[in-house]
Amino acid sequence: MSASASSTGSCYVVRQAEEHELPRTLEVVNEAMAGAYARVRAADAPPRTTMERMRRQMPEGDTDCVVLVCVDSESGAICGTVMTTLHHHDFASAGRADTDSFGSLGVAVAAQGRGIGRLLVEAAEARARQRGKRRMELCFAHGSQFPGGQPELLQFYERLGYEQGAREELDFVWYNVLPEFRDGMYFQQMVKQL
Repeated sequence: MSASASSTGSCYVVRQAEEHELPRTLEVVNEAMAGAYARVRAADAPPRTTMERMRRQMPEGDTDCVVLVCVDSESGAICGTVMTTLHHHDFASAGRADTDSFGSLGVAVAAQGRGIGRLLVEAAEARARQRGKRRMELCFAHGSQFPGGQPELLQFYERLGYEQGAREELDFVWYNVLPEFRDGMYFQQMVKQL
């Protein structure tokens, strides 16, 4: 799979990550999440995700779950990443045969605002269509701690055609990972028909 686009003088290519690139994808996700949740998380909070968590989400031999990267074709730098198919077990729809999902979408802070997030979502959707799926879903932490209760992420997905689905309270696993989300935070599901 490969997709490309040009923006602000740079050309970007989306492709499946190679094994040696996985540590950089973690850096991108953690950097992006630190910026997105700066108002909620303490400055010394642990990283949003780790290689151990990534490996649990994509067990060896599982070809359903892959990491896609957006690469600047001039510099070779990884500018963004997304993991797909990543089922969100927080929702009853997680096992639907017609549904694919994605998560851990992250764009390097220096590359934000260039359409890279959109490219990655479109690549995940294209992969889902190739796999015969008709529906895409995702979820993210959301809630009253964000200014106005409407984070930019929610608006980003709505611009890409996603609609709000179910809300689920964060379970104890997420409280251990993101303890600062205990008050007024929940998972917001987003859904799009492909």
